[in-house]
Amino acid sequence: MEKISVIIPVYKVEPYLRKCMDSVVNQTYTNLEIIAIDDGSPDNCGTILDEYAVNDDRIKIIHKENGGLTRAWMDGIKVATGDWIAFVDSDDWLEIDYFEKSIESIFGDDPDILQMGKFIEEFSEKSITRFNFPTDFFHINIETDKDYLMARVIASERKDGQKYNAFPYVWAKLYKASFIRSERLSFDPSIRAGLGCDGLFNFEAFGKAKSVKGCLYGGYHYRRTTESGTLRYGPDRPVAVYYILERLYSMRLMYGNSPLIIKAIEAYACAQILLMMATCYFHPENRKPYPEIASEIRMMKHRKLYHDAFFSKNNPFLTWKQKLFNLALRSPFVWPLKIAILFYSH
Repeated sequence: MEKISVIIPVYKVEPYLRKCMDSVVNQTYTNLEIIAIDDGSPDNCGTILDEYAVNDDRIKIIHKENGGLTRAWMDGIKVATGDWIAFVDSDDWLEIDYFEKSIESIFGDDPDILQMGKFIEEFSEKSITRFNFPTDFFHINIETDKDYLMARVIASERKDGQKYNAFPYVWAKLYKASFIRSERLSFDPSIRAGLGCDGLFNFEAFGKAKSVKGCLYGGYHYRRTTESGTLRYGPDRPVAVYYILERLYSMRLMYGNSPLIIKAIEAYACAQILLMMATCYFHPENRKPYPEIASEIRMMKHRKLYHDAFFSKNNPFLTWKQKLFNLALRSPFVWPLKIAILFYSH
C-alpha cells in the first residue's frame, strides 16, 4: 500500500477543524501520514490538533508562527515521507472513501498528477456539485495536449452546454511526491491565500508533468464562507493579480507557447478583473470616495495585460456574461461596471 501524506494547513478554523480531521483520520484507506500545520492560529486549533495526535500516531503536528498558507504548504512538503502528497483545506472535509477511490483510480498507471473530476461546493444553505472536465479528459495525451491541460488549469470551459471549472487549486488532487521534489516545485510565498498562489504552482506542475490522469470521483467537500480568501475584501488584489499574470506569461514560454494558452491567460485575467470589482473596488469595506475608486479603476484598465485581456476576441474560455462585462470595461465610464457587477452576480 502506497503511503499518502495529507498536508493540512490550519489557521482560525476552530468551528470546522474537528469535522475536517475526523474525515481524514477515519478514511477507509489507512496508510496515511497526516501533517497538520498550526500556522500560529490564535484560537484553540493548536490544542485540538494535539488532542488528535495523542490518539493517532499517523498524525504529525507542526506548531509555528504565522507565515501564511504558502509557507505552511511548503513546510508540510519538507517533512512528508509518503509516496503521494494530498492537500486538504482545514475547513473542508472528505468522503470516507476519498483516498481509497483515489488510489484505486491510479492502479495500472503511473501519473505525476491525479486530478479529481468533480467536487462538492458547500454553502451554508445548499450543496452544488462542480465538474472540472468532461469524460473525454481521460483520453488526454500529455505529449499532444499539454497546452490544453495547462490552459484548463486556469480557465473554465463550456462544452455541450455544461460548464467545467478551471482547477488551479491544490486540493482534489494527488501529486507524486518524487515528482514534486525532482522538479523542485514550490509556492510563491509573496502571494497570500486566495490570490492565485496555487494556480501558479499547478500551471508549472502540469507544464512539467509527464503523465496526468483524471478521476471522475468527487468526494471532496469545499466549504465556501464569507471568510474564504477569494471572497474577502482584497485591496491588494489588482497588484497581486498583475504579478501573477506576468509570471504566467513568462512561464508559458518554458512550458508551452500556444495561442490557446494565451487565450486561457486572458480569460483568467478577465475573471480576476470581475473579482476585483466585487472584492476590492466596489466591496462594502472599501471606504474610499467614489472619484478615487473610479481613478484607480481607470489606472487598472490601462495596464497592458489587463487591457489586452478585456479586448481579447474570439476567446473560447469566456462566457457570454464575461463578454458583456468586457464591453463595460471598454467604456470610458466607470458606472457601467458597477451595474454589470450587480447583473453578473445574478
